Amino acid sequence: MKSTVLSSLFAASLLACLAPGAAAQTRPAGTPAPASQQAKKPQQQTPPAQKPAQRPATSSTSTEVRQAATSVERDLGIFRDWVNDKLERAETGARRDLPRVMDEFDYQSKRIDKAVDSLSAQGKREYGNLKSRYHNWEATQRRLQEEAGQPQTQQQAQAQILGENVNLATVRASEMHDLYGRFIDYVRVNRHDWEPEEWAVASNVLTKLNTRYEKVREQIPMEERLRIRSWQAEFRTLEKAKQTKKALDE
Repeated sequence: MKSTVLSSLFAASLLACLAPGAAAQTRPAGTPAPASQQAKKPQQQTPPAQKPAQRPATSSTSTEVRQAATSVERDLGIFRDWVNDKLERAETGARRDLPRVMDEFDYQSKRIDKAVDSLSAQGKREYGNLKSRYHNWEATQRRLQEEAGQPQTQQQAQAQILGENVNLATVRASEMHDLYGRFIDYVRVNRHDWEPEEWAVASNVLTKLNTRYEKVREQIPMEERLRIRSWQAEFRTLEKAKQTKKALDE
C-alpha cells in the first residue's frame, strides 16, 4: 500500500515537470507570441518639414530709374516748347515780360537739372542747345531793353518804321508807294504788342506821309494811289480797334 502511494506521487511529479514543454509543442504555429515576448521595432522619425525657398525681394531700383527718366524727358519736352514759343514772340512784348520769362526759365531748368543724369546722350545735347538758344535770346532782349530805355527821337522812330532815314518833306512821288508799303507792313507785324505811345508814334509818321502824298498825288499812278488809300484806311481801322478793345478792358 505504501509503495503504491509513492508510485502515484512520483508519477504526478513527473507529469508536472513535463507539462510546460508539452504545452509549448501543442501551441498553434500561426499564433503570435505574446506582446511582451516580441522584439520592439524602432519608431521611424518624421523629418521636419522644409520651409519653401524664399525668393529674393525684387529690387525697385530699375523701376525708379525708368520713372525718373520718363519724368525728365517729359519736362524736357515742355521746356522745348516753352523756349520755341518765347523765341518766336515779337520783340516788344518779349522785352516787357522779360522778368517773368527769366523766372520761368529758372524754374523749368532747375527741374531738369535735378535729374539731368537720367537723360540719354541725345537728350542732354538737346537740353544744352535749348539753354544756349535761350541765353542768346535773353542777352539780345536785355540789350534791346536798355536801348529802348533811352529817349528815342521822332526821327529815330520814323527810321525804324520805314527802314531807312528819309526826309518825308522832300521824297519823290515815285517813292511814296514803297514807303507806304513799308509802313503798313511794320504796323501789321508789331501792332499786337503796342502801347498807346507806340500807336501815337506810328500815327505821326503816317500823318507826315499823308502830307507829302497830297502834294505829289497827281504824279502817282492811279493803281498805286488806290492801294495807298486802302493802306491809310487799314491803319486807322487797326488803331480804332485797339482803342475800342482798351476801352472795353477798362
